[in-house]
Amino acid sequence: MLNLFRVNGNSMRPFLSAGDFVVTRRTQNVGVGDVIVVNDERVGNIIKRILSADEDEVVLEGDNPRLESSCCEYPHKRSTILGRVIFRFSLPFSQSH
Repeated sequence: MLNLFRVNGNSMRPFLSAGDFVVTRRTQNVGVGDVIVVNDERVGNIIKRILSADEDEVVLEGDNPRLESSCCEYPHKRSTILGRVIFRFSLPFSQSH
């Protein structure tokens, strides 16, 4: 199953920027370095990179060293993974006068 998510924030810069879109594929077959979307009960859907993983949980990190994220301070159950990012894109915005 594929899903589409819009990026909010800049914690994944330079890989992803606010306003970008990502397409994910639902899978539990993820590993260190993969970018995933997790449904966090505290903050909702988040897009981060896997820092470490074991059979039950993953620890996440953002790509932007200038920003910290509270959702990276604790492990996430693999059951909360909504998918692994398989494609990213941004749309050009134009103003009409």
